[in-house]
Amino acid sequence: MASEPILISSGDKPFHVFTNPSFSKLSEIPLIRFTADNRNKLVYVWNYYDGFHAHVSVGMKFSENFDSLDFLKGHAEKKDNGTYEMVGSDFLNSFVGKMTGKEKVFLNNLLNQDWGWVDDYIEVTRWIDLFRNRYGL
Repeated sequence: MASEPILISSGDKPFHVFTNPSFSKLSEIPLIRFTADNRNKLVYVWNYYDGFHAHVSVGMKFSENFDSLDFLKGHAEKKDNGTYEMVGSDFLNSFVGKMTGKEKVFLNNLLNQDWGWVDDYIEVTRWIDLFRNRYGL
């Protein structure tokens, strides 16, 4: 269920974060960042250029650890049909260069969770599958 945007005051300037937004609420934003919280099935979305994931984590007072399996972080582009599709994740890509046993186990555990519910807001499944296949997860 979508709610009113939350004003985040972490970082250089305040910006709005939408929770489980409809595509129409985001219609003017071509590139977004998001954090999906698997604990409560909420997706937090904001304009890609307004702030980083760390700004939202601090501003929302998330009690996440860097190695938390509860959060999927990425960015998505608006498609011609008005929906959004995940196109990358700086967070996930940060593990690729140092893919030791520990990092591979973490990524495997994170990506093998059921993130399909996020597709109601942002299409993530195809990107996750490609990432998992590319890196043998």
